Amino acid sequence: MNYHQDSTRGHSKSRRYINGVWDVSIERRKLDEFKLPSFPTFTRPLPDSEESRKDSRDAMLWQLNANFPNNTDASSIFDDIWDTAKGKVNYPELLVFADRLKKAEPSEPE
Repeated sequence: MNYHQDSTRGHSKSRRYINGVWDVSIERRKLDEFKLPSFPTFTRPLPDSEESRKDSRDAMLWQLNANFPNNTDASSIFDDIWDTAKGKVNYPELLVFADRLKKAEPSEPE
């Protein structure tokens, strides 16, 4: 998944943040409720690593950080969704997390 690429199509940049937190929520619930690991793309090896796969939590955190580099709150938001809420968040809560993610983005040079 490439949220930056997706967000540049169809003026859907605001969906980028919702998609990011939604994926964390869904992957957590999938793991708990169905014992399904994260998608194979999320469990690819870390760059410059001999590790062939990561566990679901590490893979999802890596993916969120990769999609939102330099975001000052991404790891905290991830912890709130994955560890505290166990992925069980409703839509208004997802919007709050998405807003936090958006506000923590580094500002773009003008």
